This record gives sequence, structure tokens and C-alpha cells, in this order.
Amino acid sequence: MLASPFTFPCGLTVPNRIAKSSMTERMADPAGTPSPRLVRLFQRYADGGAGFLLTGNVVVDGQHLEGFGNAILEDGRGLDAFQAWAAAGRSRGGAMVVQLNHPGRQAMRTVTQEPVAPSAVGLPNKRFFAVPQALSEAGVRGVIDAFVRSAWLAERAGFSGVELHAAHGYLLSQFLSPHVNQRTDRWGGSVENRARVIIEIVERIRARVSASFAVGIKLNAGDFVKGGMSPEEATQVMRLLDPLGLDFIEISGGTFERPASFGHGLPESTLRREGYFVEMARRARDATRVPLIVTGGLRSAAAMEQALADGSCDLVGLARPLALEPRLPRRLMSDPGARAISVPLRLPKGPMAPLAELWWHHEQMERLANGGEPKLSASPKLALLRMTLRDRLLAWRRKRHLARQSALRQLSTDSA
Repeated sequence: MLASPFTFPCGLTVPNRIAKSSMTERMADPAGTPSPRLVRLFQRYADGGAGFLLTGNVVVDGQHLEGFGNAILEDGRGLDAFQAWAAAGRSRGGAMVVQLNHPGRQAMRTVTQEPVAPSAVGLPNKRFFAVPQALSEAGVRGVIDAFVRSAWLAERAGFSGVELHAAHGYLLSQFLSPHVNQRTDRWGGSVENRARVIIEIVERIRARVSASFAVGIKLNAGDFVKGGMSPEEATQVMRLLDPLGLDFIEISGGTFERPASFGHGLPESTLRREGYFVEMARRARDATRVPLIVTGGLRSAAAMEQALADGSCDLVGLARPLALEPRLPRRLMSDPGARAISVPLRLPKGPMAPLAELWWHHEQMERLANGGEPKLSASPKLALLRMTLRDRLLAWRRKRHLARQSALRQLSTDSA
């Protein structure tokens, strides 16, 4: 089934059941415009054979970055670069879907000193994350408007669809979490109220874009943190979303506090099997008719075929394996015994381990984007150091860009 085509409810047909899932690229220029390296990276992913390509975080509000180097899709500026990016992803007949995101409280102090969230509930590590400001009613409305505007721009740029990032502890996920969302107005309390922001965004996007444009969402099967959204509540959210005309739901899990999508903090029984969230996807079948994509822990063609054959999902998502082998989809579809390469990493102990693993894979994507090949012998600790230094350079470039923009606006005001 891996090599069989699939048609989404909007009519979009993809040539196979392998999705390249999101990994934050942070390869845009200081203005948030996609760079030629991003185009080159996704051309390699398209050549690799995945039928459904998802970008990494594309933020809907340039004042709230997930990280320096994010692509920003908030107005028409740089749209030609987004068009080139979309064209590269679609060049081999697959779909190219842009993941829209707002980080909310999950933005480090180096990125923003004034994050926002449903409520003023901060992350445990106050050294790295500032306590967020609770969004006002007007602020919530502004978030909804931003997602709708970015989706409309994505269609203008030639993308096949959008995915709303409501997982991994970002802003839309924060609204769903009873731990983070402690509001007592219409945006908090019951599951229905906590999901209201997402429901309004989906309804308004669906009304704004064409019927053939795919609209999907990435949801946590569970937050895996105390007081967070439970698997039972995630199922309720899917029931609420079911009648809204979504084209897919990508099921993942975890947050910065507990990065379950990397396998950290999951039960040993879950880690021993492939597909961390396959069982949760099976339960989701009772809650929704929307096509499902499962991402996290799938490595072998046999396990992927099984997940598709037993109805657990309609597409399988691969992220980190494609940072090491962009042509893996072609190998999986041609060889029933194929599996992703495994690289044992010597990670630092403690809370820096997930970050070192993340940056090690990110560095491999950098090599692909530069026209090179992954370096599997690279040290995760050195990758963490190099990417930290790189982040400082990106921060300096972004701040210099904003200062120039501010100076130009002041000059224009003075000349008026």
C-alpha cells in the first residue's frame, strides 16, 4: 500500500502514502523570506519520492517567531520566494503543504521577551523561557485572523494546502491544554471552549480558500505532561473537528517539556514497538472520518505497510529519517524488507539530550540544503554547540533587519 495513491476529501491526489513530516528548517533570510537553500532542500525531498511534503514551522506573525530563521508568511512580501519553494516541493507530482504555526509561550527568551499564551502560565525553565502574557479578546481574534490570512497567502503562493500546528506545545496546542489554558471566558474551561480557537480558524480558512485546497491539522494524541491534554480529550477534539471539512489530521504527541515525538518520556512498551502513536490513531478512527497521518517512530517498510493495512492511518509520516536519507521513500516502496538507517547517538545526559538530538538532525538538513550529504559520524554535542552559535548569528541578522526597517519607516514618516 505504500506505493498506492491516495485522494483527500478536497480532491487532492498524492502518488503514494509516504509523508515527509515537519522539521523546523530555520533557513529563511532575516526578513523571513524562504532562501534558495530551502528550495534546494525540498527539491531533494521531492526527488526522494515522498508523495506528501510538509514544510517546517512557517510563522503567521513575524513578532512571534518559533526560532530565528523561520519563514514568515504574514503578508504579500517575498511571495515569489514562497512560490519557488512550493514549486520545488510539487515538482515530482506530489503535494507541498505549508505548516502554519504560532509558538505562543514556547519561544525562548533570546527570540522574544514578551511571548503570549492563553493564560500567563510559563514553562518550568524560567531561565530560557519568559512568562507569557495572557491574550486579550482582541489578541485571540488577532491570532485567528493571522492564521486565516496566512492560509490564503499559501494558496496564492501555489502550495497544495496548509497544516495548522496544534501539537508539540505551540500556541494552538496551548489553548487545548487545561494546564496552560486557565481562562474562564469562552476560550477556556470545557474541551469545546478550549477547541473554539481552532474550530473558528478551520471554518474561516475553509470559507476563504478554494474547495480544492487541502486544510489539515497536527494534533497531539496526548501532551504527556501532568495536567495537559489527555488522549481522551484529544479524541473529543477530533469529534468536534470531524464535520468541519478537514482533509487530514496528523497525529503526534508531546511538548518541549516532554518531547514524546522523539520518544523521550514514553513507556518502554511504546518504545519497543514501531509507531509511537499508532494505537492512538486506531482509537481516533472511532472519533473521526478525516484521513489520518501518523508520525513518530515508524522505521521499517513492514511496520508502515501494517499500519496502512489495518486501517490505523492513511499515510505514514517520516521526519528525522529523511534528514539522513532523503531518498528513503523510494527504497521503502521498492524493497519490502527496507528500513531507515539507525545511528546510535552519544547524547549528553539530562535535559539537553533532546535538544542535542534535534540539532544533530537539523545539521544534517543543513548539509542537504547546501548540496552535500549527511555526516553520520558528527558529534551531537558539537552539533549543539555549532547550532547555538549559528542561532546567535541569525538573531543578530534579524535584529539588524528590524532596525533597518524601523529606520526606513521613520524616514518615510519624516518625509511625509
